[in-house]
Amino acid sequence: MEQLEIRQDQHPVIDNDRYTLPPALYFLDKDDKKNLCQFLQGVKMPDGFSSNIRRCVDVNSCKVSGLKSHDYHIILQKLLPLVVRRILPEDVAPLIQLSRFFTALCSKELVEDDLDKLSTSIKETLCQLEMVFSPAFFDIMIHLPVHLAEEAKLGGPVCYRWMYPVERYLRTIKGYVRNKAHPEGSIAEAYIAEECLTFCSRFFDVDTKLNHVDRHESTTVNEPSSGLSIFGEMDYKRRGQTCVTFSGDAVRKMRHYIISNCAEARHWVE
Repeated sequence: MEQLEIRQDQHPVIDNDRYTLPPALYFLDKDDKKNLCQFLQGVKMPDGFSSNIRRCVDVNSCKVSGLKSHDYHIILQKLLPLVVRRILPEDVAPLIQLSRFFTALCSKELVEDDLDKLSTSIKETLCQLEMVFSPAFFDIMIHLPVHLAEEAKLGGPVCYRWMYPVERYLRTIKGYVRNKAHPEGSIAEAYIAEECLTFCSRFFDVDTKLNHVDRHESTTVNEPSSGLSIFGEMDYKRRGQTCVTFSGDAVRKMRHYIISNCAEARHWVE
């Protein structure tokens, strides 16, 4: 970068015949890393939305390890915009734009005009990222998002043809193996046993993993107040708020009322 005469804020500095590199815009100190890890450890996702991110976070050593590709996708798409605003300067705003791009691209319904806008905006976003990250960061994988919107035009919604569900189910099947000498037999035996138990549970009207309420189903409505922090546990603090608890049946009725009176959903309801 010094030879190209670009990014003067990141040129090496000579001090007592020693070269030192100044911190980049995206540099995180110890406190920022700890806040990021606390945020990831406190995240509660609905069942089946992602794996348990909390078990992959070590707050003391400020490390995140053991996540699958789908988990990193969830962090980039849903969680990164929330935490970046608190720990990085405004110059790193293109990261939030990148998250918005993937959020819009991975929606269940796509409009061709919106895809044209995404195809244009992602090019501008990558150009802005070049002003933040070093040139070595931009390899073929960073160039790939330029073509994703055009591919969505040809192939349809992305969520119906990606490999994340297959990879997660293969992880489940891998856990069925008890006899490594006959892995196919172990998988078949465990699969049949699970199907039988599920059938019996439904016959006796017992909650199963297919029909039970999500563990993180929110039945508490909190009135917003100022000064809320997104770090730590995701449960809101009681200070300065009025908390009203509703039963599961009341929550379902409220959802039905909102969807029935929503202009965007009226076509589908009728």
